[in-house]
Amino acid sequence: LAALGHRVTAVDVDAGRVKSLREGIVPIYEPGLSELVKKQVAEERLFVDTDTAKATHEASTIFIAVGTPPAKGGGYDFSYLFAAAENIAKAAAGPKTIVIKSTVTPGTGSRIAALVEKLSPKKIEVMNNPESLRGGTAVQDFMQPDRVVFGAASPQGIATLREIYQPLIDRGYAIYAMSRESAELTKFAAN
Repeated sequence: LAALGHRVTAVDVDAGRVKSLREGIVPIYEPGLSELVKKQVAEERLFVDTDTAKATHEASTIFIAVGTPPAKGGGYDFSYLFAAAENIAKAAAGPKTIVIKSTVTPGTGSRIAALVEKLSPKKIEVMNNPESLRGGTAVQDFMQPDRVVFGAASPQGIATLREIYQPLIDRGYAIYAMSRESAELTKFAAN
């Protein structure tokens, strides 16, 4: 997103990882990612921090991209996802948009929307924009996507994602706008 021209603050709970990322050291091997991170940090479009509250205050749109590992007994463990949404809702000082990138089962976004509505008096829209990245080609997959899926409960949500992804739209990449649940199912089926 920073390479598309946006100011991005990435938040991680691991202070050591944050320090490394600030230096352009990426904890995984992904061709082109380290160079991309270094360039965006140097151009002051990418910032890395451990302070979720600060990042939430400064952002209008917050992407959640956390692991959803297999749960004991089947399905997914959404504890990291719900914890991130809870932290954002508690820190929100005004209207926000939460965009879920993680793999989830259909209906998870509705459960997160109910949680943030209960925790925050501010208007927080929850959307789904599932990842379609493969290991070894993730940078290329993002910058030259086969498809970009937007799932939202309102036309304003779709408009927000269109604005963020406008550079890719201008290059002619396919954008599919649908309901949040349909986007969740699309990703689940693609996996």
